Amino acid sequence: MDIKSLKRDVAASTEGAWVGEIPEMGDLRLRVRGENSPKVAALQARKMRAVPKNKRGRDGVPVHSELLRVTAEVLHEVVLLDWDGLTSDGKPVKFDPDLAAQWLTDPDYQDFANAVAWASKVVANGDAERTEDIAGN
Repeated sequence: MDIKSLKRDVAASTEGAWVGEIPEMGDLRLRVRGENSPKVAALQARKMRAVPKNKRGRDGVPVHSELLRVTAEVLHEVVLLDWDGLTSDGKPVKFDPDLAAQWLTDPDYQDFANAVAWASKVVANGDAERTEDIAGN
């Protein structure tokens, strides 16, 4: 095995990278931090610790609705950095943190949140450039 195949781009995961060719998302491109970014891990851990005892199961794990809430907040606050190719009624939508918060926390827009989470996994795996290369072909 070539050692270079194990190398990850930590800077891209921490600072963010553009990801295109997101399944079922057309021309949408997202600039996201990788799910393995220290900023992502720190915020997620802090939010999980803050879940009150009455919203945890007997095993101490937050209930499903709390896990979803924490995930959505983390996607909004530190994962999603920008977007390109997003439209509303055919008109381009400029990146807006308030819109991002609305769409990432509203269950009706779960597909958008899933796209952000998927892109974050791609960046964490070091495959952001590869998806951009595929999109260019």
